Amino acid sequence: MTVRRVVPNLRTEAVEENRDFYGLLGFEEVMNLGWITTVASPS
Repeated sequence: MTVRRVVPNLRTEAVEENRDFYGLLGFEEVMNLGWITTVASPS
């Protein structure tokens, strides 16, 4: 079995730091509404 999708749901006020952290794990920001962001694997 392979991992097809990971959807982190985390409450944070440090949105930029959160995005940077998930960027280190290979995720890209795909949606940013200001109050919620979605990150996804590029593949």
